[in-house]
Amino acid sequence: MQTVLCFFMSDPVPPVPTGSVPSLPAEPDWEEEWELALERPPLSGRAQPHHHDPQSRRKLIHRLARIEGHVRGIRSMIEQDQPCPDVLLQIAAVKGALDRVARLILDDHIRHCIRHAIESGNIEVELEELQRALDRYIS
Repeated sequence: MQTVLCFFMSDPVPPVPTGSVPSLPAEPDWEEEWELALERPPLSGRAQPHHHDPQSRRKLIHRLARIEGHVRGIRSMIEQDQPCPDVLLQIAAVKGALDRVARLILDDHIRHCIRHAIESGNIEVELEELQRALDRYIS
């Protein structure tokens, strides 16, 4: 039987002989990414005002609150040294839930905001904004 050890960031990492394990790609610095995203001028200032159905907005906010609670639960699992596969399973669940929220937002955007932009003749700016957002989302 082979023993597998899992380490979290606070655990000391045992030394690994150089060249024995391929190096992992550097993890992106999400705080830096966030700061850069905030510095970029948003296209939405040039696009049509976005008006969304209050009931749809409430549903999205409720879903996001549940996801937020789920993320706190994952943090708690890590603090309690729960098994890595269990933590990864919960992370996959959160990623799936976020993807579903993104899909709902995209569907709503196409049904309402893009349709409104077509009717008002401001479709180019709206499509440019959507393309930029999708590029960031997909990459």
